[in-house]
Amino acid sequence: MDNYLSTVDEKDRAALESLRAYIHELVPVTEEKISYGLAAFYYKGEYLVAFGAFKSHLSLFPGVIVDIFKSRLTGHKLTKGSIHFTAEKPIDKKLIKEIVELRKSTIDNN
Repeated sequence: MDNYLSTVDEKDRAALESLRAYIHELVPVTEEKISYGLAAFYYKGEYLVAFGAFKSHLSLFPGVIVDIFKSRLTGHKLTKGSIHFTAEKPIDKKLIKEIVELRKSTIDNN
């Protein structure tokens, strides 16, 4: 993941490094991998979340659970499984916590 982040411009890299640290704070036993060109976190061998840097935005990829949080993500572009954000307009940390905890509990209850 360090190699991936080294390719991202400084401002966006700082935002993604902060997100990375927060995900590790929430779920300390994650494994980092590069998956489909994204920086991904795995928990108990299962996909937890991923993030990526693109030309005009950053994205968090929590999967289809995005729909559950749709009403609280106004101001962010959403796709079927991702949330677009920028370093200037990050995703609320409380919301990230809820998203990551829901993904973790889904894995725990499989």
